[in-house]
Amino acid sequence: MRHNTPVTLAQLPNAPAAPPAGHANLYPATDGTLYRGMPDGTADPVAVRRTVRLDAHHVVAPGTSAMVPGLAVDVQPGLHEVRALLRTSAYDAGRVLSQWALTGPAASLVHATTHVTYTGGDSYHHGIAGYGPLTDTIRFWIGAASVALTRVDAVVDVTEPGTLGLIPTVERNRWAFDMTDGPSGWFSDGADTSYTEDPVHSGPAATLLTAWGDGNSHAAMYTNGTFSGGPYQASAWLYSPAGWTDAGIIVHWYAGSDYLGSEQSISSIPAGEWTQYTITSTSPEGANWAEMYVGMWQEPPQGTELVVDDVVLEQTTGQLQVSAGSLVTVSRL
Repeated sequence: MRHNTPVTLAQLPNAPAAPPAGHANLYPATDGTLYRGMPDGTADPVAVRRTVRLDAHHVVAPGTSAMVPGLAVDVQPGLHEVRALLRTSAYDAGRVLSQWALTGPAASLVHATTHVTYTGGDSYHHGIAGYGPLTDTIRFWIGAASVALTRVDAVVDVTEPGTLGLIPTVERNRWAFDMTDGPSGWFSDGADTSYTEDPVHSGPAATLLTAWGDGNSHAAMYTNGTFSGGPYQASAWLYSPAGWTDAGIIVHWYAGSDYLGSEQSISSIPAGEWTQYTITSTSPEGANWAEMYVGMWQEPPQGTELVVDDVVLEQTTGQLQVSAGSLVTVSRL
């Protein structure tokens, strides 16, 4: 049987002797840089490759923003071709939003293309590749059972020395409502909803529920793209001027039209005190949307009031892992 072995250049620990006049040496150094040796003894970097080592990986937590170690290249002014291959996965339980930015010294983006391929899991890609601020990024959701292979090809015109690199950021699913705009985005049943400036838990305003007196009185909102099988927390701050026996929150989970179950935090609420209601649990496997209720149960009398503020439904785990084999190559043009 015949085996084909790929041709590789030997890495040289030291620069070779200077070539004769009119010639140049191309040689790879042990740091992954391809140099061009000149007759006067100088050497210029022609191309640089950086990679995440086979025995390492880099974990990105929400709220952090830094170049991935090993995927940064020092550059001088001029045109540079940048090629990157990024192998990423969701680390820890949960589905995360991965965002990448090519960033570095003062420069302009001449050209850029991106392509994302997934293996397994519930993921999709949207957005473009850009240079500079993190608002102009490669952006995609990646599920806990998925691996994303992202290819970046770009040409950048660098105007000052610096370091070109790739910065990943990650976000978890989170829906937060400070209720400043009143019940916008919510629907109600058994109660009128209105905007109130007093009392509030935080910010300039909150939402007031006023019971009709003919059943449960609550407001609810829908969420999409939830975190199947992942830990989550739901919470809300409630205020009752007169108090009531059954107030709190309920979260219902669904897979399409199939109901998967619910969890709740309901108890007596004291009069005249802000009280936080919290659910800390794990969403059912297969859940892809949720319905969260905030309100009063057990038929509060007509006119019974409940003030709702600072409502949150959020995933509590999920990080991004940049795996071994991820690489970036920068070449002078």
